[in-house]
Amino acid sequence: FAAVYGGRDGAVGALLPVDERVFRRLGALQGVLANALRHEAGLHPEKHRLASPQARNVLDGQLLFAYVSLDRRLQEELARAVGTERAVALDNLLELDLSTSFL
Repeated sequence: FAAVYGGRDGAVGALLPVDERVFRRLGALQGVLANALRHEAGLHPEKHRLASPQARNVLDGQLLFAYVSLDRRLQEELARAVGTERAVALDNLLELDLSTSFL
């Protein structure tokens, strides 16, 4: 199941449950990505989109899926930085992608 919502700016998003191990792994990857990537208009994702205190337990799909478009070497380096392997991170992202395919 998922909660689908619309934002004031016309964006559509979804909140869905994620296994705790996957959440911790992707949360760590999200933190590394937030510091490793350049951001639009210089807006840091944790400061811009996730300004609410309740949002600290929310994964940012837009940021996480940027991982897929990175070159393989950088993917491996970032995965090692969070203590996992590239294939595991990609599997977790595929699982998320499939669970939101209805959007």
